Amino acid sequence: RQLDKNGYHPDTPRELFIDKVERDGEVVGYESKWLRRDGSVLFARENAKAIKDSEGRTLYYEGTVEDVTRHKQNQEELYYRLNFERLIASISTRFVNIDVRLVDQAIDHVLQEMGEFEGADSCRLYQFSKTGKQIAVTHGRSREASIDAADDRTKQVAMIHPWSMKKLWRG
Repeated sequence: RQLDKNGYHPDTPRELFIDKVERDGEVVGYESKWLRRDGSVLFARENAKAIKDSEGRTLYYEGTVEDVTRHKQNQEELYYRLNFERLIASISTRFVNIDVRLVDQAIDHVLQEMGEFEGADSCRLYQFSKTGKQIAVTHGRSREASIDAADDRTKQVAMIHPWSMKKLWRG
């Protein structure tokens, strides 16, 4: 299989590696994305040097490749969790000693932030009935504006999809 034809991810084309090793004579710790045959992404860390002939033409590259996919995934997960914890801490401090007249506005702003963080088209805040058989949307936010909770059609979700309620209650 030829990596330069179908093995490199579009985010890190092979040409970037070649340009760097040709310019510098070697690469150390060069990170790139490769595509596995099944289409999944492999994160690679490469150390390589250009092996040249007597006239200075590159014959081939010699070096090592390390699969750092698990490390990258762990790093991304940690980054996500840290940012999520920062967001939650920021949100929770806003509601300490808040004027009751500003609660709805603050909730609307929080839903917008949560939606942006998750890349969601909309976010809703649900209130469960005491019996747990119904839920109601108390606040909603789309990317563009607030959603009128009175008009939101998801109010009946508990009655339409009882299996989802059981799953929520079990955790």
